[in-house]
This record gives sequence, structure tokens and C-alpha cells, in this order.
Amino acid sequence: MLYGDYDSADLAYYAAEASEASHTVPPLASYYSGHKLNAAYYPHLVLAMIHRFAEVPVLSMYFRYAWPTFLALNALTIFALVRALASRRVSLLAVALLLVCSDFSYLAAWFLPQNPNGWDYLLWPTNFLSPTMHVLHFATWGPTLPVFFTALYAIVRGIQTRSQGWLVLSALQIAVLFQFKPFCYIVLMAALCAATVFSWDDWSARRRYAATVVLGVLFSLPFLYSAATVDPDDRRSRLVIEFLPLVKRMLIKIDLVETFQNFGDRLAPWTPMKRPISLILATVVVFSAGTW
Repeated sequence: MLYGDYDSADLAYYAAEASEASHTVPPLASYYSGHKLNAAYYPHLVLAMIHRFAEVPVLSMYFRYAWPTFLALNALTIFALVRALASRRVSLLAVALLLVCSDFSYLAAWFLPQNPNGWDYLLWPTNFLSPTMHVLHFATWGPTLPVFFTALYAIVRGIQTRSQGWLVLSALQIAVLFQFKPFCYIVLMAALCAATVFSWDDWSARRRYAATVVLGVLFSLPFLYSAATVDPDDRRSRLVIEFLPLVKRMLIKIDLVETFQNFGDRLAPWTPMKRPISLILATVVVFSAGTW
């Protein structure tokens, strides 16, 4: 049963993006149809061009070749990143944790008895009331994580070698990351700013972090300008400061908003603390259960 909103997007949605992008750039959205896709469709352009010029069927390419390739790149890039910091065994453990332990809903889909009236065969995490719609590997994180890990690897190698080339490469990768996952770009930039502030007496590292941020923003300017000048009719998203959005969405899904609000009302010593306390309690429950 598909409702036409975000939660109804299944794995084929990304293949649809590639198919549309093979003849229209930017592609038109599959939902909110008829409008330009205001999202990170860039990872799919390579596949779109293969479909256009080599006439490889999109669905076969996606499920037989593209996603296994993304997973292989994930494994290689995280291995290289962790290997630059730790032993080979630790690097292999990081790869295993990423590929096997990032989400356990596939085990339930495999082993648990499934209720045909209540089991969602498209979006496995939905069966566990997860706030996400996909397992990690098949969301847009699939092609994004190699870019993210490569950016981190370049930052690490730059610190280790003091090379200016690694600094420039890390900034370029961060700019590319904006095209893949804008909010991941924001989090990484915030982390670099925090590292700059809290590096204490290590002025060399502090200067390198600050230079990475400045260059990253500089290289991102064309993309930032493009995002800021999207036609208002096609702009379905905006940048806001929102705390614990996944927790709030989870409470809505399981219809426990009022329950946790009541907890906050009873436990808060003064009114401004009611909402923070209710969200902290919800975070403990959601993340302890959501891990499984």
C-alpha cells in the first residue's frame, strides 16, 4: 500500500531518479510530480548516462551492479580511513560493523514469521517503527558514504603528512559531499569548526581545520548559490534548526507524543524543562530499541 509520501518511497525510487535523469537534468520528482527534483540526485547521474548511451536497463543495473558497487566502495573507503588510524584488524572490524551491523531488520525479514496483513515487504525498518524508510545500504547513504569517508581520509592524511595537497583534496571532497547529502555536509562542517575551537594549544591542527572549512565553503559556493536560488515553486525544503527530529518523528509514528509529554510534565521542576525532559526520555527509549 503506497500513500505517496516520503515513507512510501521504496528502493526503486532511486532507479526512477536515474531513469528520469537520463533525459532531463535536473530530473523531475516522482512525487510532487512535475516539479524539478530539489534533492541530491547527483550520485545517479553516472548510472543515468550509462542507461542513456549504453542502453543498459535501469532496474537490472541498479539491483545487480550499482548497489553492490556502492557497498564495495563503502567497504574500501572505510577500511582505508580506519587503517590510517589503527591496525588492519580494527579496520576489518569497522567494515564488518558497517556492512552487517548497521541495521538488523534484514534478519527479521529473513527469519521472523511474517504477517501478510501487517508486514511491510518494501520498507523493512517500518516493521519495527523505525524513523527511517530504508536499511542504511539502500538509502542515498549508499553512494554518499564513500564520498564522506574519502573526505575524512583526506583530512586525516593531511594532518599526518602536513601536505597542502591533502588539505585541498579534503575541501573538494567536502564540497562534493554537499551535492550528495547536504545535511551530512553541514554536520561535517560543524565538527570541523568544533575541532578548530577545541584544539587548545595545537595551533597547527587548528589552522588546518580552519583552512579546510574556509576552502570547503569556497568550493561549495556554486552549489550553495544554486540551492539558494531554486524557484520558490520547486522549493519543498528549507534549512531550520531542529533538535532530535528523528525522535519526534518516532513518537508520532508510535502515537506516544502525549505519553512522553505527560512524563515531562510530571518530572520537570519548571515549565521550560518539560519538553527537553520528555525528548530525553524518548531518546533513551527510541535509540535503545532502534539499535535492534
